[in-house]
Amino acid sequence: MDIKVLKNFDVKKAEFVNKNLVLSFHEISDKQMGRFTARELFLINPDTNEKVIIAPEIDKYFPENVIYASANRDYVVFPTLQGEPEAAVITWYIYKCYDGSIKQLHSMSIDLDVSEKTEFIKMFVLDEFHMLIQKENVTDDGHKFTFKMYNSDNGVVSDVTIPRLVETGITQMEPLSDGICALKFGRSFTPDKPFGYKPSGFNREIIGTVPVNKLISELAIDMDNRFVEVVEADNELTTLPYMKVAGSLIIYAVYYPSEEKEDIIIYDSGSGNKKVRLNSRLSSINDLWHTFVIGDDPYLISGSGKGSARITDLNTQKVIAKLGSGDDIPAVCGNYVVLTGKKRKLLKDIDYVEVYEFSKLLKEAAFSVKASFEYCLVCDDTMILFINDNRSEDERYQYGKCYR
Repeated sequence: MDIKVLKNFDVKKAEFVNKNLVLSFHEISDKQMGRFTARELFLINPDTNEKVIIAPEIDKYFPENVIYASANRDYVVFPTLQGEPEAAVITWYIYKCYDGSIKQLHSMSIDLDVSEKTEFIKMFVLDEFHMLIQKENVTDDGHKFTFKMYNSDNGVVSDVTIPRLVETGITQMEPLSDGICALKFGRSFTPDKPFGYKPSGFNREIIGTVPVNKLISELAIDMDNRFVEVVEADNELTTLPYMKVAGSLIIYAVYYPSEEKEDIIIYDSGSGNKKVRLNSRLSSINDLWHTFVIGDDPYLISGSGKGSARITDLNTQKVIAKLGSGDDIPAVCGNYVVLTGKKRKLLKDIDYVEVYEFSKLLKEAAFSVKASFEYCLVCDDTMILFINDNRSEDERYQYGKCYR
C-alpha cells in the first residue's frame, strides 16, 4: 500500500478526479451570494504536492452539488452565481485539468431565498458531454422532482419525465468499476428518528446499478424501460438509509424500524453475490455510519464520539476491539485502517494519525505522525492523508523522532 501525506492544505472535503489528481474544496468566508458562501477549488498532485486553483477569477457556489458517474476523468464541472439573490442565475462551467481551458455550459434562473429552504439543485455529470440536472422542490405534499438533460456537444436541453426519477429523485450516484455506477432513488424516511413507523404512501426507495452509457441513452430518449438493474427495494416495513461503494462492492443497510434492527448487505457488483449480516447492536442513527470490509469480512465501527468506539465483527456479532476515548477510524484501504485520536505526552494532548495493518490494529503501526487529521482518500492500493501539523520544529524534535 502506498501512503501519500499532504500537510497543511486546510481541506474539509476532497475527492479524486483520477488516480493522479485530487480535487479539494475551500470556503471563502468573505465572499457570499445571499446566504451562500463561495468556494475555491484546487487541483492537487499528491506526488509533487503541487496545487493549482481552478479558474480563480470565477466564484464557485455549492460545487459539492456536482456528482460524477465516473471516478476517472480529466475535467471538473462547477457552478457559479450571478445577479441578485431573488433573481439569480446559476451557470455551470467545465474545466479541463490538463490544459486549463474553460467552457460555459448550461444556465438557469434560481431564487436563492427559496433555494436555501425549499428548492435544491444537483447536477449529475454522466460524462464530458452529458449532464442531468435535478431540481427538488419541498412542499407540504412532499418532495417534487424535475429533470433536464443537457448535452454540451450541441447545447440541447431536454426534459426528462421518466416516472421513477420524477417520483423519487436520485439521492446518490456512486461510480463503480468498468463504466458502471450505483444509484439510490428515494429518500429514507425520518433519518434522524429511524425507529418510527414508516408512513403510508412514502416514495419508494431503490438501490441499483446501470452502465453509464446505457443511462445516457435511456435518459436521452426519456423512456421508462427499467434501465436500472435493481439490487434492493424497500417495502412498507423497511427503509434504506444509506449506500456506500468500496471498489466493486455496494454496502447498504435494510432497516426494520418497528423491530429496531438492520441487515447490512454487501453486494458484489461483479459477481452479483450478496452477503447479509445482522446488526443487532443498533441503538441510534450514529451507529450506522461506518461499515467496512476487510478480507471479504464485514466490520462495523459504532459508538464513535461517545467515549470509546467499538469494532464489531458482523460475522460473529462479537466486539473484537475497543478504541481509546475520542479515537476514530475514518478510512480503510485494502487491509489497512487509519486511526486518529489524541495521546497524552508531557502533560499535553497530542493529535496523531496512525495507519495499521488490520491484523496488527493497536499493536504495531505501519505509519504514524503527530498531527491532526483533516481528510483521507482511498483509491485502489493508494491512501492519501491530509494532515495539519502546527507544531514548532522544537516540538517535533521533542515529541519523538520515530514520527514522520
